[in-house]
Amino acid sequence: MSKYSTKSREFFKLPRRGISKLALFIAALAVSHLLFRGSPTPSDAVASGFSFEVTGKVQGVSFRRHTKEWAVDLGLIGWVRNEPSGSVVGEIAGGDAVGRERMKTFLRETGSPRSRIDSAAFEDLDARRMEGLLTAGSFRIRASN
Repeated sequence: MSKYSTKSREFFKLPRRGISKLALFIAALAVSHLLFRGSPTPSDAVASGFSFEVTGKVQGVSFRRHTKEWAVDLGLIGWVRNEPSGSVVGEIAGGDAVGRERMKTFLRETGSPRSRIDSAAFEDLDARRMEGLLTAGSFRIRASN
């Protein structure tokens, strides 16, 4: 068996001069990050967001609290508020495209345990509204209108 075959202990030893074990570890970490992080999508390159209105039995059932919990868990920012009409409205931005889609699914299908969702409408946010949300940098439950 060769001194440098993969079955030899010598294969895994680093030379005394040249590359340090720390440098090798950092290089391996960087390569693994590049290989396994996935490639960014165009929608991830620029922050985007949406406004929403959810109708049904969505007030008095902790819908806003659950919306905030989901948004925070997904790394999203924005706000949610009850409307006099009985609906819940809000704006959400940030995070990645997958997180925003999961939030839309929550608003459209899941809601809080005691809620009943009849409909959910979404609209993309314009640049001015996006800037306001990104400046705020958190998710808030706003007082009802």
